Amino acid sequence: MLRSGATKIRRRRVAASCTGILIGAWLVVSTVPMVVALPTASAQEATADRSDGPSSPAKDIRDGSPRIDISDYPEPPESLRSWIRSGNVSFYRGGTSFDGETIFKTDLNFRSQCRWRKQREQNRQVIRIDYRLTRLRVSLAHHIHLKRIPPKDRFWDSALVQHEFDHVRISTLVAKSKHLADDLKAASPILRELPSGQRVTQAWVDQVVREHVQHRFHQMNELIQIRYDDLDQQTAHGRRPIPADSQVRQWLGEPAKASTEH
Repeated sequence: MLRSGATKIRRRRVAASCTGILIGAWLVVSTVPMVVALPTASAQEATADRSDGPSSPAKDIRDGSPRIDISDYPEPPESLRSWIRSGNVSFYRGGTSFDGETIFKTDLNFRSQCRWRKQREQNRQVIRIDYRLTRLRVSLAHHIHLKRIPPKDRFWDSALVQHEFDHVRISTLVAKSKHLADDLKAASPILRELPSGQRVTQAWVDQVVREHVQHRFHQMNELIQIRYDDLDQQTAHGRRPIPADSQVRQWLGEPAKASTEH
């Protein structure tokens, strides 16, 4: 986001119904047997979105923002064309009180196989759930909102557009990397203390796995949030270049350079 004034951070989540409860992100869960020799795979989905814009108003000012048809613009350079494809980028006129605002939305689709058993640990009854991900796919989309559109002949070279693409690069590299898969693999097995009187059913186990993956998924989005904020802080929202020795360069897929300052 390129703007002036004090830093404001916005986090938006879609509240939707799942098995009768309201949760912070939309989830669709298919309940399947999990305690079998060869467990049936369970397909689960989650979605979350965030914005680096202002606090949410009663009516989203982005509602009805007209999409910019970039086919009318000069061909973007290959360095940006690849990010448009991989980051699923679209542009919108207005819909923001700032010069520019990038919103990303991530969607998680995974399939898992699980086994569980009860065990005693330090006089506590716990459930151990061993799970294996047989499919994990994270997709994302970016909406770049521009208050004032740069001239067509300088659109791709404008500091505003270049800065918003730095946000795109950060979130795309995290979402498309093995970060989430490695994190979930390292977090297996799941150990959960059994509440008194809790019946261990396949529905309950399925819920535990769902909440576990959802939590890790939101941690990935929080990581993107932190990196977005660091980018804006270090560059004054695009008004300054990224420091040569900044770790932000690594987050953008560039090698950090040694500082020349003494």
